[in-house]
Order: sequence, then structure tokens, then C-alpha cells
Amino acid sequence: MKILVCVKQVPSSDSMRFDERGYLERTEVALEMNPYCRRALAKGTELAWKSSGKCTVVSMGPRSAREMLRGALAWGADEAVLLSDPALAGSDALVTAKALARAVALLGPFDLVLVGRSSVDAETAQVGPQLATLLGLPFAGAAREMQVVGDESALVLRLERDDGGLMVEIDLPAVVSVAERLIQPAKITSEMASRVPDELVAQLGVAQLGAESTWGAPGSETQVGQIKHLPYARRAIIASGTLEEQVDEAVASLVALGALSVPAAPAKSRVARQIPHQLRQPSIAVLLEPGRENSSRELLGRASTLAGELQTEVVALSGEICQIESCGGWGADRAVLFAREPEESGAPSSGAPFVWVEEDVADAMMPWILAEGPQLLLAPATHWGRGIAARIAALTDSGLIADAIDLELTPESLVGWKPSAGGSFVAAITSRSSLKIVTIRGGVLPLPLPRETFAAVPTSTLAVARRGRIRVLDAWRDDDLEALELAEVVIGLGAGVHRDSYGELQRLKEILHAEFAATRKVTDKGWLAHSRQVGITGRSVSPRLYIAIGIQGKFNHTVGFRSAGTVLAINSDPRAPIFDACDVGIVGDWSKVVNLLSERISAQLLCVEQSYPDCEVEERTS
Repeated sequence: MKILVCVKQVPSSDSMRFDERGYLERTEVALEMNPYCRRALAKGTELAWKSSGKCTVVSMGPRSAREMLRGALAWGADEAVLLSDPALAGSDALVTAKALARAVALLGPFDLVLVGRSSVDAETAQVGPQLATLLGLPFAGAAREMQVVGDESALVLRLERDDGGLMVEIDLPAVVSVAERLIQPAKITSEMASRVPDELVAQLGVAQLGAESTWGAPGSETQVGQIKHLPYARRAIIASGTLEEQVDEAVASLVALGALSVPAAPAKSRVARQIPHQLRQPSIAVLLEPGRENSSRELLGRASTLAGELQTEVVALSGEICQIESCGGWGADRAVLFAREPEESGAPSSGAPFVWVEEDVADAMMPWILAEGPQLLLAPATHWGRGIAARIAALTDSGLIADAIDLELTPESLVGWKPSAGGSFVAAITSRSSLKIVTIRGGVLPLPLPRETFAAVPTSTLAVARRGRIRVLDAWRDDDLEALELAEVVIGLGAGVHRDSYGELQRLKEILHAEFAATRKVTDKGWLAHSRQVGITGRSVSPRLYIAIGIQGKFNHTVGFRSAGTVLAINSDPRAPIFDACDVGIVGDWSKVVNLLSERISAQLLCVEQSYPDCEVEERTS
């Protein structure tokens, strides 16, 4: 097999910085190969070796990336190419995908192109599907298992999804993004890279890519604007004394910080009135993912607010009839229902659950978008929503603001606020294309009240044909994606808490109405679902209270709960880094601490509920 691996150089996780323009600093900071790309490199070299094929590695970046590529050659790649030119500086994701597509055409053809699931400095996960779209190839991501069909005409993949997975068969050639658990990562040292001569790394510039295109910032449809630094400082109050005294002190601190008090629910606004159907301003389109009720309501609610300011209408697009039937109450003025292509008469049934394949939905939406001409497309920042949005952005040459946490209208443009560098910053991203595409994280927008009265929305259908390049063999959900997003209290579990002991945490979990989260080591062991992983290669959570139990506290995990209101850490090692990332810390055996903590918190909550003035815990608090 002839395989191409696309790799990216990123700042190491503890040295991410932005310059005044909002671009990541890439000088005078430690740089490394993106963690997901390490897996792609390891898999690419393995497949090439097993098939007596060839593995080429390409990266787009500054000259400093040559060392990374020399390391890739040391690991076993056959060729390494650096795509580097001053004219490429400031390229957004789509321009990056365009440049890589040109490079693939020059260096190829290839049977398989592997990319990392996403880059940890941006987490947009859009370059892979955009590259595939520009190359006219099928795309699948994020692959956790990979098997080559005997004649090398296809791959069978197990794909991670936000709260489940898919088994698919994909025709080759194809582009596939690599998940964290597919294979052990390539572990390359500076010493290994130093033994490879620099001249073995070839270089391409824009002259080879084609001078007719505009590259870099001038060719990018999205721009970075204002940067807001989000200072991160925890109180790091470490309790002292006996275990009982530490727990009492910790509970008193949690009470004083308001971490055990459920705040009054903020007043909810009501979705704006329906816009008359005859209004023909460019609409706001909202893509609804089947089975994501809260996310769909959040997107429609925000769209209705924007539509009121823009004096236009909201069009909901979905393949789920119950979403279409209820969308009028949540902000839609019209609806488009995806219609499945009828089964061929006499065709055998695969028995697999039906799944709306991303490339099929994107292909079906394109004629509608060209005819309708919406000014804005909102989609959920899930595997499914990102995959469709990225493809449409590539097909329409539109700017995509990925993973936004808020939207606002300015006199000049629409601004999407996106977190960067593990949540250390939020950046204002604008798009100058006529169609502006935004994916929005679930759980970050307010959930408004439905309209008091609304009529059934006018609905049309949109046929979705099956291209058949990606065949779903199985699909499943093993968790509820929205449970962790909406949780007020999250209990984070590290490898220091064995799965067999989870029952000991059940009482605390029930008292606090909490949800479990985990570090990567825990999900690697299969003790909790991957959807519960918090951190730089997992999810971000923002509960009122985060309780870290048996967690060492490496940056890769702690960035995932930066937005938590209060952090309580429990660890037997007083030197564990988690105590630098918490507000309140208890040093001791977690099992004994949790038993005491459950008693004290239960008593505290009972006293609060009954407004009992002589509560023993309240006296300790004072």
C-alpha cells in the first residue's frame, strides 16, 4: 500500500501561547508532533511495512518542523516532505486543507491518507474531512480499530463517536483520521531525529502548489480578532490535621465557596415569535443531529435570537421526524426533512442500524444551500455535525468557525468566540464568506423557554442518496453525551481508583446528583466510556463543583475542568500536581475520605434543606 501521513507540529501542552494577532507562538517554545499524529505515523509505517508498501509523511509549517520530519524518517517513514513558504503564514483550516490537497496530488497517488483526529492546539477536527472533500475521496474518523480487507480495496474501521461508535467499511483510496487508541504512538527522541540528515527532508513551496491560488491569511475566509485571556488561578487550600479534621475543614471551605449550594436557576427568555413564511431574506439554517434534543433546542434558540436581529427566518434541517414536529416551538420558522433513499427491490438487508452518513447528508444539502442561499449555517460541534459542516465549507469555499461557545452580531460581522490553548484564551473568530458556518459546543448556550403559541412549520423534504463509499456495519451508543455537559457536580476518577471500587463512590454520587468523568488512563483501561474522558484529548466540563479523586493532576487532564466553579482534590500523595490545580485539597486514602465526605456533605445538605439553625457542620463552618 502507498500511504501518506499528514502530521502537524504543535506547542507542547504546557507552553501554548498566542501572539497579539491571536496566532500560536511557534518560536522560543517547546514544539512536538501533535499526539494524534503520532498515532497516524505509527499506523502508517506499520501498514506500509506489512504490505511491502511505502509511507510518505508530509507537514505544513515553518522550517522548525524539519526536525519533526527527520524524527518521522527515523521512526520508519520512507519519505518526508515539508510544505513551507512565508506565503502560507496565517492559513486557516480550509486553506491548510487546500495546500495539503495540492501536495497530495503532486506526491501521489496514494491508497490511504492518514491524519490525526484533530490538533490539540485547536481541536477543530475539520482538516481531515475538508482534505477528503477536496480530493474527492471518502472520509472516516476517528478510527480506533483498522483492518485492511484482503484485496486492499477497503478498510473495516471501528470509529469513535461522542457517546458511542460505528463499525464501517470504507472504499480505498480514502482519508481516515486516527483516534487516540488505534495504536501505540510513535515515540521519537531528539537523538533519533539528529541521526537523520536534514537533506533527506524535501520541501515544497507555493510555486509548486500553484500560483493561481491565494494562500495564507489573505486567502483565508476566517480571521482571528480580539483575544481574551482567561486567568486561571485556584486557591490551593490544602486541609491539615487528622483525616476527620481535614474533611471538616474541606466541607467548611466548600460551603464558604458556595460549591454545595445549588444556585437559583437564571430567568429564561422565551423563543421569539415565528417569522412569517413570506419573508425572503437569506435565512439561518440549523442542522439538527438525531437524538440530540438539548443541543438542538440550544441551536434553534440562539438562531431565533439572531434571526430577530437580522429580520430573517430560521430553517431547521433534520432526518428525525420528531425534531421536525417540535422545532416550531424552539425557534424554527420552516423545516427541511431528510428523506431516505428507498431500498432497492429485492436487495438483501444488512441488518445494521440506519445512520445518516455525513458525506451523504452534505451532498444532499449542497443543492439546497445553492438554491436557498442561507447567510448562516449552525451545526452541533459533534463528530457528526463537524463532519457535515467541514464538507459544506470545503464545497462552498466558506469560512467555518469551529467549536464556538458563543455568537454575537456586530455592525460589521458575526463573531464566534472559540476557546484555545486548553481554555486559557477565547478568541473572536470572524468569517468574511457570504455563507458563514459555525459549529457550537453543546451545553454552552442558554436553553430558552419554547414559544407560547406556534403553528406547525411549513416542511419540505430533501432526498438523501447513498453514495455507498462508506457502509455502516453497526452503530451503538454507550453513554449520554449531554449528561456530562449538564451536570452541576462532576466526580473525576483517576487510575488511583480501581474500577472494582466504583461502588464505594455511589453514595457520594447520589448525594450530589453527580456524574462520573475520568482521565485518559481510566478510559484506556475501559473502566469508563471514552465519552467520559476529560482533558486536552477528551472533553471540557464546567460544573459548579469538580471532585478529583485519585488523579495525579497532569496538565493534559486539568485543562478539561478549567471552567469548573470549585475544584476539590483527594489524593494520598501530598506532592501530587493536582493540589496546584484545586481550590480545596485533602491528603489521604480516597476510600476513607469519601466515606467521611459523604457523611459530612449529606448532613450539610440536610441542614440547608431544613434550615436547621443548630447544624453541627454549620457551626464548624463559622
